[in-house]
Amino acid sequence: MQSRALALVQGHVTGLLQGMTEKILLNAKGGTPAAQGTGGGRLSSGVPASGGVHDAGESNGEGGKEGRTAAGTAANASAASGSSGGSIEMSLSYVQFQSVADSVKETLDKVASRVAWGKEYGVVLNECRQAYFRQRRTLLLDTVRARVEAAVVEGKDDLGVVARQGCSILCDVCHREYKLLQRFIPSVDTGDGNGLDVLMSPLCDTLVDVLRPLYLKVVDVDQLCALAVILKGEVLEEQIELRGASLGAMRACVGMLLHEVQERLTFRAQMYIRDEIQAYAPSKVCVSVYVWRVCSVCAECAHGHLRYRMLQCDTVCCNVV
Repeated sequence: MQSRALALVQGHVTGLLQGMTEKILLNAKGGTPAAQGTGGGRLSSGVPASGGVHDAGESNGEGGKEGRTAAGTAANASAASGSSGGSIEMSLSYVQFQSVADSVKETLDKVASRVAWGKEYGVVLNECRQAYFRQRRTLLLDTVRARVEAAVVEGKDDLGVVARQGCSILCDVCHREYKLLQRFIPSVDTGDGNGLDVLMSPLCDTLVDVLRPLYLKVVDVDQLCALAVILKGEVLEEQIELRGASLGAMRACVGMLLHEVQERLTFRAQMYIRDEIQAYAPSKVCVSVYVWRVCSVCAECAHGHLRYRMLQCDTVCCNVV
């Protein structure tokens, strides 16, 4: 009896998530904003149907304001560009998934409170969470990829611009997903990013896929240094570390990018030392100019009554007393 009840809970939650995902994707493909309903129909579970963003918002306090705002924005989505359209779709998906979270929160809280009673409760809770991550990934992946690729176009392959814009997009998504996950399964500890990294990893790969070809083409050490400073200083230290748990799932991705950039920087520095320093062969003109510069420095030091011992070479030896 207990196993059957847990199976029903898992099937109920999974069905809600799949139904909401399919509805959002269907509305997006059909060009119909998800916030515009056909009469406020509802699923058998009590989750709002295609008109449910507004309804869910009214019954949800703070979510109501977000729902009405999203509905009003979506009404003019046909005039928006591709990237802004993706942002609208993401906002609508957050509002609708909040309504799903509200409908199953009490049930999942009870399951979480009984994890100590038996491992089957933990298994069901984990399966529900994995189902949640699968549906969120289905909704977010294409939109995030489109926004990151748009950032590359806008940045005109400028490494610094692309890195800043791409990380900003992913940090915003990660922060929202962290808040939404807490609302969906508040009893699960995601303080260090555990669990959420399952969702964020493929999303972060979209940024890695566009950045890697760019910095692998760079041979200028200064550009690679600037990119490493951005990733370490502006992203890791000023955003991820300061905002703490909500961006914890981003740490691994940015850390990996920083490591790859530093490896590229080390390689290019070694090549520069080999080609420009170790293999440097001065010409006679260079030697003459060097001798002239040494003598000039010696004369300036003597005029200033300073004591210096200069390097000796085959053609000149300057000792100033």
